[in-house]
Amino acid sequence: PVILRVTEINPETVKPLSEVEGEIRDALALEKAARETPELHDVIEDERAGGATLTEAAEKAGLKTRVIEAVDKDGKAPDGTSIAPLPEQAKLLSEAFATDEGVEADPVLIGATGYAWFEVAGVTPERQKTLDEVRDAVSVAWVEAETSKRIGDLANSLRDRVEKGEDFAAVAAEMLPPNADGTPRTVEKSAAMLRTDRNDALPAAAVSAGFSQARDSLLVTDGAKAGEKLVIRISAVEAGQPGSVPQNITQQLDGAIGDDILNSLVADYQARGELTVNRQAIDAALSY
Repeated sequence: PVILRVTEINPETVKPLSEVEGEIRDALALEKAARETPELHDVIEDERAGGATLTEAAEKAGLKTRVIEAVDKDGKAPDGTSIAPLPEQAKLLSEAFATDEGVEADPVLIGATGYAWFEVAGVTPERQKTLDEVRDAVSVAWVEAETSKRIGDLANSLRDRVEKGEDFAAVAAEMLPPNADGTPRTVEKSAAMLRTDRNDALPAAAVSAGFSQARDSLLVTDGAKAGEKLVIRISAVEAGQPGSVPQNITQQLDGAIGDDILNSLVADYQARGELTVNRQAIDAALSY
């Protein structure tokens, strides 16, 4: 037996030409390129076999070449920035770094019908960067790490004092630096929030962490900006009511629960060898 539930059937629609003209042009261009690719491949390979450089062979085939002055295995330029993306970049760079200088390497297959040729013009031996080369980056990284640590320690100390019974607003005004206008920092109170709510001050991770806490508890979590820490107190918790869940959500949950039961039943029968899946029948049903 086969158990199959069809949840939705979308009727066939016909789009006007104006809506699909761009897609048709792109499809025709891709088909044309796919037809011409084998011929271009042969032209380039024949030219290289005859002693032409990759640049000369590409010109003969009417293609352009791209010169990359220097790149590492991760696609980074010497200054640490990422180079413009390459086709099949990870595979192409892996092949390039496995090839010696001046060797006529095989092209890398791009998709089902495309090719990318490459030529290694020079190899810079791997070396440890000098202190002068990394001094600025190390200094910036150290300052960022130290700042992040101190902010985290400050947030934890604030939380600990409030947990021991001190007033939240008073501790915040004492421990945190004043605002730009010299006024003391204040505690901000958000409106009641749902689990799915977001705002500029409370990122998704902070909201999710808050919903895992009990009423009157405090937690320290990351803020919306890099290096920012939030000290959050859960001032109230309102239990959800079944009637407050939108109908579309309950329908989705009902469907998901039904699917889980169905999948468990099928898996159990399959494990006992009492059920086979007629894939052809399923595909036929889904094609309607």
